[in-house]
Amino acid sequence: MADSQSSVPPILQEATMPEMGSAAIHEDEAGSNGSYVLPEVFPDFAQSAPCSGPDMLSLLDWNYPDNLDDFDMTCWPSTGWFPPTEPPNFHFDGLSPLGRSLSQTQPLEASASSKDDPLHKHLRIPGGSRNADEEEHYPMLWPATQPKHLTLPRLGPSKSSNPLSSYIGLPSIGSRGASILQDILEAPFEQSIWPAASIPSFPTPQQLDHCIDLYFAHFDKWVPIIHQPSFDPAKEPVLTLVLIMIGACYTDFEGAAAFSIALSEFIRRLLVFMAEHDPRFVRTEYYISAQLLNSVFGFASGSQRLYELAESSRGALVNYARCMGLFDPHHTAQKSKDHSDTQSRWESWICAERALRMGWAIFAYDAASAGMRNARPYILLNELKLDLPCLTKHWKAASKQAWAAIHPWTEQCPRTDSFQSCISRVVEHPASAHSVYDDDYVRFIILTVLTRMVWDNKEATTHQAAMHLSTYDALLKGRAELLQILDDFASPITGYYPSAIAEPSNEYTVQHWLQVGIAHGLAEGVVICDLFGIMLWQDDSRAIPARNRILRWCRENPRNPRALLYTCAQGLMITRLYPCNHPQEAYNIFHCGLICFILSTLLLADYQAKAISESPGSPFPVCKLDWQGAPDGPEVIAIRDWIENGTPSLVRMHGVPEVFSEPGPRQILQQTADVLSKVSVWGIKHILLNAVRGLLHD
Repeated sequence: MADSQSSVPPILQEATMPEMGSAAIHEDEAGSNGSYVLPEVFPDFAQSAPCSGPDMLSLLDWNYPDNLDDFDMTCWPSTGWFPPTEPPNFHFDGLSPLGRSLSQTQPLEASASSKDDPLHKHLRIPGGSRNADEEEHYPMLWPATQPKHLTLPRLGPSKSSNPLSSYIGLPSIGSRGASILQDILEAPFEQSIWPAASIPSFPTPQQLDHCIDLYFAHFDKWVPIIHQPSFDPAKEPVLTLVLIMIGACYTDFEGAAAFSIALSEFIRRLLVFMAEHDPRFVRTEYYISAQLLNSVFGFASGSQRLYELAESSRGALVNYARCMGLFDPHHTAQKSKDHSDTQSRWESWICAERALRMGWAIFAYDAASAGMRNARPYILLNELKLDLPCLTKHWKAASKQAWAAIHPWTEQCPRTDSFQSCISRVVEHPASAHSVYDDDYVRFIILTVLTRMVWDNKEATTHQAAMHLSTYDALLKGRAELLQILDDFASPITGYYPSAIAEPSNEYTVQHWLQVGIAHGLAEGVVICDLFGIMLWQDDSRAIPARNRILRWCRENPRNPRALLYTCAQGLMITRLYPCNHPQEAYNIFHCGLICFILSTLLLADYQAKAISESPGSPFPVCKLDWQGAPDGPEVIAIRDWIENGTPSLVRMHGVPEVFSEPGPRQILQQTADVLSKVSVWGIKHILLNAVRGLLHD
């Protein structure tokens, strides 16, 4: 650490971590930097990138290990990473992007070269003529089009005889400049961006089956978009690869993490190739499903490259979903057809329900960016013209007979409420809506929507001019109403705080608690959510103003930081007691722990001064922030008095005898590291754990 920072308090100092290289995969260590085009055409990124300094990196970029993304796509990983040995040579089972030129009117399926094309041999694409069943299976706003041969049309001479005008007088581009522009355009078609890949030791069928089995056993409940009773791995190869990638994280296979990260990159390149090879692939359900699950894995994997790619592709994923009409009931609602047999009715329902759940899953993934990364979601709430997903018991029915037996009074599966009617009922009568919508996944969706509404409210009240508008007070009142609705819906008997938490009935109940906590954190910590990363990991020129702004926010309304501290302490305790390997679990632990650390540090002096002045020499009542128990006990009264009135108390957490003491902040970091270290599936825990340890070592 620089000498200039030696006198800076630890909370403002930047952790000493290894230097980070480029986020790109290093395809070639011999100096080509992964670029196989003309060196005179494209600049050297290492020398010419003005936005590659530390200030342009995300807040945790410095914390990613140097070698995690430096894997070799020319060799399937076994026990570690290896340097590349093969030169670039793009080849895909006899299919080259330049080897085929399709006429604009020639059907792709009739192409002679497509007969041996592995993509079209093993994958389904929507054709030019679709029957009703295909339209239902591929819901889209317009038919997908086949790929066209790309040609740059001739730019003809001027239609007038006058000489070409020159208004600005810039230097002429010249023949060499024109040649460079042409070289740039032709480079992607002449040379591949990827070297050849080989897979010398693909997993055995038994290993693949085990990975798929663990996907459905442990992960499917979080993103329930694949109908397991009717899923055939051999018929959905792209989707099956993604299931293997995620399922491998739950195994005890040696090298499972390295395998999953490399397989994710293989899948990403396959999806990119499919989209470029035939644009119709991006309108298929399995393509969107694979892209969604690969992105979820990217955020949880611990790979910096996959993290960045997941965030950059989020907008594309949402756009594909819009184009497929996944948020439009016309394309996702179950079609009313007169099927004579149960099998046909079941298959038709599965098709419609899959599309419906895909729309909700993409919305939930997009909305999670607000609480997980404080990033704006792309999907607007008024786009959601969907019905709620079916009950889980219908979705998991093992056979057509089991499915039909759940609703013997009708041949079709009973239709669920529309999103508009559901959210209206929840807002008007949240406590009664809790009993109406008793399915765990439906409750998850409702809580996600309400949390998203809280985030929208936060954004509308935190910009510089918000408090000067006449709508400011109304928005603050609306935020309080939203939180009360969340509390009443999630816990209609006891409310959220101080929470009376019994042992959860299942893992979904844990996620419901955490969702409510995230919403409270967004509402109570409107400033700290935006600034805590800058305060902890930027240089003094940015960290000190951020620290002062957070401290000013704490003093403007002292109840808010106390309520936020309670919320985060509860979140840390819930994840300690009931870990469930959710892909966002490590993020929840990290954010809860760091916010507790910051608040205990910044409020220490004010708290001690107030305690001495108001209760000199007298014992303080104990306020255990992460206590969980009966709603009418003395512990609840102590918590409520401290939050609402600031009553001088001995504030405690698990492993922290006194939060507002000199060792208190460090003990909070130690407890955060302890909970993070127990996350057993997702690689992102190592990145976040290193960040916490960096603060501990300061």
